[in-house]
Amino acid sequence: MKDSEFDALLRSALLEAARLDAEALTEGEPEAPPRSLEYQAEMAALLRDPIRGGARPKVRPGLWQHSRLLRSAACLALAAVLCLGSAVTFSPSARAWVVHFFSQRFEDHSAFSFQGDGMDGPDDVLYRPTYLPAGYTQDRSQDDLPKDMAIYVNDQEQFLYFSYMAGNTAGTFAVDNEHSTEKLITIGKDCQAHLLETISPDYPSFLIWMDEEKGAAFLIDGYVSPEELIRVAESVQAQ
Repeated sequence: MKDSEFDALLRSALLEAARLDAEALTEGEPEAPPRSLEYQAEMAALLRDPIRGGARPKVRPGLWQHSRLLRSAACLALAAVLCLGSAVTFSPSARAWVVHFFSQRFEDHSAFSFQGDGMDGPDDVLYRPTYLPAGYTQDRSQDDLPKDMAIYVNDQEQFLYFSYMAGNTAGTFAVDNEHSTEKLITIGKDCQAHLLETISPDYPSFLIWMDEEKGAAFLIDGYVSPEELIRVAESVQAQ
């Protein structure tokens, strides 16, 4: 069994365990253990705003985002974490996926939400791919983009788009899934990634992943092969 298949099975098992634990918890009403005042204050702030205690998620030009969707997804992830219990405690990779990076699939798009609170990555870091497919150069007409976005283009005017969210950032990548097949793969240093490979030459392929070591989530899409997307992704470095 491949590592990516094992990781997918592990994540599925953890979520199933969460569901069973939640059902067991609803069968009775055990007395809640005493909590410190600090804990109660933190939980009150979390309930008021599951994302950032009142701060708005980062708005990303050119990407579909909706703060209500992000907040709902964060609440679902929080519930899963509370139910996962010791299994998540002893599985750092599972904890990172459930808490910081989670996905939702809809009829016409997939949404990948990143919540960076508590991660070690710096807020002001500049990431860029150090490898580009043959013929691609940075599109200088887009130099006014935010620093966490970059666009590359070739002579055929085919674009390669790169974006990331790092540090204490909250946001969502939303990508078309009607013209692609989606699968979970492993890239780089055991980073789980979602590959949406196009089934039409008129639509790009997408690669979305979170790197816990960098404390960031990344998106690359373009009209290149999955192998090239992966090679670009694995070349991403801080500048």
